[in-house]
Amino acid sequence: MHDSLSIANRTPVQLLAGLALLLMAGCSSKGVEEDPGLKEVTRPLPLRVVVVDSPALAQSIRTQWLAHDGDEIQLRERSLEELLGTKRLLADVVVYPSAMIGELAMAGHLQPLSFQKGETGWSGEAVLDNQRVVEASWGSDLYAVSLGSPQPMLAYRRDIFQELGVQPPATWTDYLEVCRRLEAFRSEQQDAIFPGVVAEPTGSGDAAITLLARAASYARHRNQYSGLFDFISMQPLIAGPPFRRALEELVECHQFQAGDAELTSPQAFGRLLAGECLMAISWSVRDPASIPAPDQTPLPIVAMTELPGSTEVYNINNTSWENRQTSESVHVPLLASGGRLGSVTELAHDRLEATDFLMLVTSSKIAHLVCRPSPHTFPFRNSHVDNPRDWLPEQLDAIVATSLGRATKNAGGRNNYLFALRIPGRQQYLAALDEAVLAALAGESSITALQTASDRWQQITEKLGADRQKAAYRLSLGLEN
Repeated sequence: MHDSLSIANRTPVQLLAGLALLLMAGCSSKGVEEDPGLKEVTRPLPLRVVVVDSPALAQSIRTQWLAHDGDEIQLRERSLEELLGTKRLLADVVVYPSAMIGELAMAGHLQPLSFQKGETGWSGEAVLDNQRVVEASWGSDLYAVSLGSPQPMLAYRRDIFQELGVQPPATWTDYLEVCRRLEAFRSEQQDAIFPGVVAEPTGSGDAAITLLARAASYARHRNQYSGLFDFISMQPLIAGPPFRRALEELVECHQFQAGDAELTSPQAFGRLLAGECLMAISWSVRDPASIPAPDQTPLPIVAMTELPGSTEVYNINNTSWENRQTSESVHVPLLASGGRLGSVTELAHDRLEATDFLMLVTSSKIAHLVCRPSPHTFPFRNSHVDNPRDWLPEQLDAIVATSLGRATKNAGGRNNYLFALRIPGRQQYLAALDEAVLAALAGESSITALQTASDRWQQITEKLGADRQKAAYRLSLGLEN
């Protein structure tokens, strides 16, 4: 017989004591610390951030986050094509082109922002209205924070305008008259120092945005939601009178164009800064491609202002043109033509943590440090537009910055606006409209060119699913489905 008790004869207390001794012998505190599997389980998961088509912004987010928070983040860069082809967006936060909010929301990749109870969140920030609410919303929910959204603006030679006693045009009718006045001035110069009067982006990829920016003030009636589609029938409206008038005026002004017929937005602004024209329409004033090198000839004296508008607007309900009310602004900005938004993804590990990340990178503390290095961002806080000098290249003087800030602030507070499409298939729709502009510039009638584009829009809608596109369009306008 053994001196020790058999397992069968031991009391429960003895069994528990023995088990404890075994655990202590085999699992020292040192052993736990060296267990890589256990370390991986207990370590907090790093925030997963995806930045789309903006390397400079990705780098500045990484740099400023580490400098001001210190926690590790897992940041990846993706192209727009890769993002649109993703079925499961394995990230906590995504930063993407503003106009793609509908594409991502309808694919189920995004969820509304989430704030701690009692916090005002993004809606309480000192941000331009159209960036704080309008572009950042999908349906009636706040889905994003804005990192700024450049809008088409008019840049002009303020020295020449002052010399001639010409005011920046307030309406598109004024714009045509100013073009004629400047053309007369140009033709009087003995040396052909200005190849043209104006530079408008009419190249493939930008022509549609230029047309929509011109048509916005004609198409957006104060009592109507729809601008590009009938939100009940989903019939395209782009072959209607507002867009025909805008396209006809674009073609008429094209005779005053500087240089190549097909300019991009950066090229148009670059032509003005190179002294090759006297006015330019552009939404790329922060794009390095449009700014001459610092060691080149001093830049001309320029200023910025909102795009012209219209005292007349088309009422689609009674199919007639009307005068705007005296209390209305003639200006109607085009939104979502560029810029970046940040959203929380549907597969985020911690919705509140992801929202907090977005609030920090867009905060008054570091937003300017995060956003300024990227040409895809734009001043969006009140403090930015009040002091926009640091947002522009050093070659541009303070007066340019002041005028840019004023124009951005005015446009950012307009309660009448037109979206440059925020629904799935956006790139296809705009490509069809690009073709219409180029066809009209080549001599085709505006009616024929726009009807062809309208037919193509109808085909795109049917291919993507009319009911789904209708739902997306209503949500893009802030309406419930």
